[in-house]
Amino acid sequence: ANKNLIYVYFGSKEQLFVAVLAEALTELVNAVPLNARDLPSYAVALFDHDCDHADLSRLARWHGLERRSAASPMPKPDVATDDPKVEAVAAAQRAGVVNAAIPAPLLLDLVYALAITWSAGSPLPVEASDAPENRATRRAAVQEAVRRLTSPRAADPVERT
Repeated sequence: ANKNLIYVYFGSKEQLFVAVLAEALTELVNAVPLNARDLPSYAVALFDHDCDHADLSRLARWHGLERRSAASPMPKPDVATDDPKVEAVAAAQRAGVVNAAIPAPLLLDLVYALAITWSAGSPLPVEASDAPENRATRRAAVQEAVRRLTSPRAADPVERT
């Protein structure tokens, strides 16, 4: 590839980076289908995807550390992003299948955060994270944490429509 042609097409290094990050986010959003009635399994699938595609987490983390500002917000994936996922979680909450104590958009953010806690882009130490026993232990922890976070309780307010 010719460096000049890259700049002609993308305009700058910043615009090239944003295009690459947007493509990576699109891949992530499309890679893991959501089952809003089983958020622990969704979190585990996100965890597995993140472990197998650490480059996506590194790109997002680097953007967050070095480039996130009003002038350089996180790019949107080339899909209807999380709107359908948020609505699916909200519907599961209304049906009483998912804990309704936390609004659906925030709950989904927490599920994402738990799923990538030990990602390559995480600020937490991840020494020996490739060891199978570490991955299995962390995977089980993500599943249990999301189960506890999302399981409906008898006292939860449920909005019926």
